[in-house]
Amino acid sequence: MLQMVRHTALRIWAAVFLGGGACLLVVSVFPSGIGQTPTLMMAGVIWGTFFFGAGFLMNHLGLFLVNRLISEAGAWEVAGGYEAAQKTYGRAAALFDSFLISPMGRRKKTVLLLSKIARFYLARAGENRESEIYVISYLKRVPQDREAAEIWLQQMIGRKEVKEEYHSLAGAIGEAQADHLDVQKLLARLYLSAHRSDFQALQTYRRVMAGADKNGDAMAGDLARLFLDQRRMDEWALQVYLKALNGQKENQGLLQGIAACVRRVHQTGENQLLLQSARRHLQGMDEKVIEQMCEEFDPWMTRPPDAGVDRRGLFLRRSIKQFIGFIINSVKQSIRRGRDHTRQFMGLIQRFVQVKKVFKWVVSSVLIFVVIIFIVNTINHLVKTRTRITRISEPVDRAVTRQANDRFTIQVAAYQKSEYAKRVVRQLKKQNIDAFWTEAEGAKRIWYQVRISHFPDKQSARNYGEKLKSTGIIDDFYVSNYERNPD
Repeated sequence: MLQMVRHTALRIWAAVFLGGGACLLVVSVFPSGIGQTPTLMMAGVIWGTFFFGAGFLMNHLGLFLVNRLISEAGAWEVAGGYEAAQKTYGRAAALFDSFLISPMGRRKKTVLLLSKIARFYLARAGENRESEIYVISYLKRVPQDREAAEIWLQQMIGRKEVKEEYHSLAGAIGEAQADHLDVQKLLARLYLSAHRSDFQALQTYRRVMAGADKNGDAMAGDLARLFLDQRRMDEWALQVYLKALNGQKENQGLLQGIAACVRRVHQTGENQLLLQSARRHLQGMDEKVIEQMCEEFDPWMTRPPDAGVDRRGLFLRRSIKQFIGFIINSVKQSIRRGRDHTRQFMGLIQRFVQVKKVFKWVVSSVLIFVVIIFIVNTINHLVKTRTRITRISEPVDRAVTRQANDRFTIQVAAYQKSEYAKRVVRQLKKQNIDAFWTEAEGAKRIWYQVRISHFPDKQSARNYGEKLKSTGIIDDFYVSNYERNPD
């Protein structure tokens, strides 16, 4: 957003300065009688041309420099200068995010730049926040890139803990590359390491096991252990148990799972061969042994209603256990998410150092501007207050000579403190103005009024007051009855 504002502002300034000069040059050539409307239309065309022309030139210049930096970084990478290549890619990314390139131009070249930087970081096994940002951003935009996806998934499998957002990205890659068996195998290993058995993970397991026999056999053992832990007893689990048992002579856990699936799965025309294969593995076993195996696998399968087992109590205990496990897992996930969000936030703060500098610059500029305005207003107020009284150097002639029978005067100010009134009177007297102050009692307080001269009638008083007001000596006045304290 900041880059877009700066880009648009620069184009506007270019249109104003260059376009304004071009308008003046063109208008001076044309005759003066062409009219106002054609002149404005011509100015608009010229300004629009400079505005869009500035954007065109800035975009091409910025993209040219970015492509040049990408080529330079590629050369450094080939030569083995990984540190120099990383810095050059960083300069290209910074220039790409600068105000030179418009949002439209940035959208067209984002994938290319992300592809170059992501492949550079994927080629290096090191883990850091900056590399993850570029790789994740690229794969979110282009999940169908098989080579980049394979390298990234291999790196994720080697980690102890994978973030939830990375699992979402892995799912998007799996959907985009459902036909690539190698990618599906890596996804299956990632899901198995996280003990996932949701729909998305099960779809991946099916694709891998249906892809090739040896791939399915290699994964069947790990998948069978996951299903045994979850006590799965369906047709899909039976297929996995049988495939895993083919590579092992005896496995009590797998035999229990097979026995439970034979008891639970209803036989149809489609699964008849599968159930026959499962029964062959159970041949020769005593029926009581098979029943005990099923009971150990799932106690609910073989217990009759009158077996003396407190089914309500057992159900309640299992429910409480599952609820406690759910709470513990939720707390763990919340802690992990909070830790991930904190790392992301700190990474963003470390990455956007430029934004912090710009923010500090803006805040400092605003504070400086406010302080300057405050100082200017304060000085202006002080100067204005003083110059209202001392603006002119020549004395103003006194209106009339003092006479005792004059009935009117003009009042120019009133204060609640006598020292203010006396100070104004002194300043007026320096201008040879007959000023004095009087004391008047109000409803709740005493006012000290500043008055000037005395007049025989109201019109004379108004004329003199307007004269003082026009010269800036006083701000305003009104005519009042003449009363004066003895000097």
